[in-house]
Amino acid sequence: MPQSLAKILLHTVFSTKERRPFLRHKPLRDELHRYLGGILTNLGCQPLIIGGVRIMRISSSPIPAPPPWRMW
Repeated sequence: MPQSLAKILLHTVFSTKERRPFLRHKPLRDELHRYLGGILTNLGCQPLIIGGVRIMRISSSPIPAPPPWRMW
């Protein structure tokens, strides 16, 4: 069976609307980080880092290999 040894890392950066400092409260940022981590985990990606500043969020995670066709 063929095998791919490539590892693709996805680096995502996004900002708040009009770059407003909406995420200045630590409890809100922590909740957002947990939410983003949960989304990535459910998609089969292992979050490496999730963080950022008051107006921006940054996420980095590897993209999983697609499942074998027999699983479809």
